[in-house]
Amino acid sequence: MITFDDLRISEDKKTLSVLCHISDYEIYDNMYISAVYLEYYKNRGTIGVPSAKAIKIYENTQSSTSVRSLSLSVPDSVLADGSHGTSTFDKEMFYVYVMCDGTLPSAVATMGCGYDETTKVGIVIDWLLVYQMGMGFVNRMARDCGNGAGNCDLPEDFEHYILVWNALKLAVETSDWTQMEKLWPVLTHSSMTAPFSNCGCNA
Repeated sequence: MITFDDLRISEDKKTLSVLCHISDYEIYDNMYISAVYLEYYKNRGTIGVPSAKAIKIYENTQSSTSVRSLSLSVPDSVLADGSHGTSTFDKEMFYVYVMCDGTLPSAVATMGCGYDETTKVGIVIDWLLVYQMGMGFVNRMARDCGNGAGNCDLPEDFEHYILVWNALKLAVETSDWTQMEKLWPVLTHSSMTAPFSNCGCNA
């Protein structure tokens, strides 16, 4: 029912952008967006149901049926007090719940494939961090391989990064929430980030 057109953390890690809309199928003509929640991944309970620690970042207080799309810019100040599990978007992972209300045709319930699902869950990851980590390894290899030492083998820690990164991508693509939550701390652990923290990751 809901399509995410944009769901990302800004380059400066200060803002979350959420752009979404209700699909233009006729069966959704009487549906509207009722609320949007932001959930820190460590607080997740049942997928599709925001926990008590989730932050309501939008509410359709008038139940306006005209709200069929949203463009939200959420500042990191919503996390400032740390009571939701983190105080920053930097190096973090979140879920975004977009909830719909209204009236669906009775036949929709028999259509299967999630046509009658009124909540859409999106995953928000600091992908820039992951990119910078990868480029850090690439820059380090270029430096070490080109310094005349002849050390051009793929470093073991780079291999580890590639494996974890690809496993995380697969978990995201298949909506395997449990694996995402296991892999994200591994990818962002200090032992993973230390080797390239000063090797030109932003170059």
